[in-house]
Amino acid sequence: MITLLHGDNTVASRTALHALLASLRDKQVHIRHLLAKDIDIPSLESALGTTSLFASDHCVVIEELMSLPKSKKKDSIISFIQSSNATVVMWEKKTLTPTQLRQFPVAQTQIFKTSSAVFAWLDTLDPRNNAKMLVLFDKAVKQDGVELCFSMLARQIRLLIQIKEGRIPPISPFAVAKLQKQAKNFTLSHLLFLHHGIVHVDEQQKTSSSPLALHESLTLLLLNM
Repeated sequence: MITLLHGDNTVASRTALHALLASLRDKQVHIRHLLAKDIDIPSLESALGTTSLFASDHCVVIEELMSLPKSKKKDSIISFIQSSNATVVMWEKKTLTPTQLRQFPVAQTQIFKTSSAVFAWLDTLDPRNNAKMLVLFDKAVKQDGVELCFSMLARQIRLLIQIKEGRIPPISPFAVAKLQKQAKNFTLSHLLFLHHGIVHVDEQQKTSSSPLALHESLTLLLLNM
């Protein structure tokens, strides 16, 4: 059995993956975790061929297989997974195309998409536009969760820094044009200051050194923009 989790909402897909694995562990299922970039056929064969008293007591989790560049090795890994009777959970950090999904016709597929509310909020990032930005931020948090909003804010600031430095990120021309327009609202030093603030919030949350919840810390950061 193959379970395939994919989509650009990596916070939601990760949460679903952890819940699935916790359920399997409760059933005494042995789980082996593999990163696709480290896989070769012998190691995959060993993982998928693990046996014990029951046929369903082990599961192999494979991350980001479909993000690998096209190659004969990748095709061989996909074919091997398709022909296996083992329980396989695949996690992808992006939304797979219909062509990619057709390579796993019997998989139980779940897609996790970022809502339009997050992108609407990110489009309003502007030091002069606090009121509207905060309203849309709260809407995005309600729809997608504060963890995803934090991740997407960090990504947006990094992209804007690249644009300010004259580098073109590997994204669509349409997205680049939007970022170039938005970057005009900031100086490079301002963006670097915001990036430092994001790193600081992240450290505080990981070390529990702030009395503020993540939502409150982000709201304060946006207010200080």
